Amino acid sequence: MRWIALILLVAVIGVAAALYGMVAGEGEAGPGASVAAGGASSAGKVIRQVPDWSAALDRHTPPKAVSSVAFADAQGRPITLADFKGHGVVLNLWATWCSPCVREMPSLNRLQAALADTGVRVVAVSSDREGMAKVAPFLAEHQLDKLAPYLDPKGEFTRSMEARGLPQTFVITADGKIAASYSGPAEWDDPALVAAVRELVR
Repeated sequence: MRWIALILLVAVIGVAAALYGMVAGEGEAGPGASVAAGGASSAGKVIRQVPDWSAALDRHTPPKAVSSVAFADAQGRPITLADFKGHGVVLNLWATWCSPCVREMPSLNRLQAALADTGVRVVAVSSDREGMAKVAPFLAEHQLDKLAPYLDPKGEFTRSMEARGLPQTFVITADGKIAASYSGPAEWDDPALVAAVRELVR
């Protein structure tokens, strides 16, 4: 009788294991499953599909004043947004530890390339505490060759811009006013956004 009970016990365990595997499998995305909003898709999109990215911008009417707090350039020299006066600016606040920022950076690199003939500057200010020691290798590794490193290791400039989180991007006019902003990662090289930036920075 003992061997019969043992066989029954093994059979019950086997059925239970099979049922568990079926239930657990229902919660796992297969190879063809879509990526949730906020993740990178196979097409390289940083977040979701947006019919009109330019309409997603938070436009400021009238435009707002920018911060006068300094951040640093690659040589550690203090610099402010006033130093870019006369040029439109796409100011991006980011960090290497921020995964949405990392996904967004290639589109900002392409945006700078697209706007090379306009004088518009993409100014990406990192809040990494390690400064150039962290940012320079990151830019090189990801081949972000159009973006100059700007640093805010103490976060003072980032806080002065009243950022809601990272990444946060501001479109700034040539006379130094915030015309629009966007919280979160965006497809900055999307044709609609490129056209909107060209228009807003005037």
